[in-house]
Amino acid sequence: DLQASASAISASFKYFLAGFAIAQLIWGPLSDKLGRKPVLLLGLSLFALGCLGMVWVETPAQLLILRLVQAIGVCSAAVTWQALVIDRYRDGKANRVFATIMPLVALSPALAPLLGAWLLNHFSWRAIFVVLLAITLLLLIPTALLREKKKATETGVAKDNLNFWQI
Repeated sequence: DLQASASAISASFKYFLAGFAIAQLIWGPLSDKLGRKPVLLLGLSLFALGCLGMVWVETPAQLLILRLVQAIGVCSAAVTWQALVIDRYRDGKANRVFATIMPLVALSPALAPLLGAWLLNHFSWRAIFVVLLAITLLLLIPTALLREKKKATETGVAKDNLNFWQI
């Protein structure tokens, strides 16, 4: 389909990991400053755009760029979801929410390849990104309706004036 070598395709994983690692340094401070919801909305939207672009990708270079965009976007959820739970719920309730969510987070690396393999057997590799796009669009709805209970600065998270770049 893309006429790409195996090494070019495997580089997409490296791009994803690099984007994810770098984005953590950006999304964390932004969520403390702007709030969890705007950061989550922006990141999920960026991830959705990356998934949408995968439907029409024509070159390995485009694939690598879009994987980087996806990583930067999805990282917002990885960075903000735990802080969002802590901001929203008291200790006991937060622990119950974590107890519900953590098994799902733990299972996803095991289940995702199975779903991906099934999609590859029945459709094209692009179907994986169509499914990810659909899931992301579904997640954007409750995120848009979410009311933040506290600002990050009210929780004490953003009290320290020392930022990442000063370290």
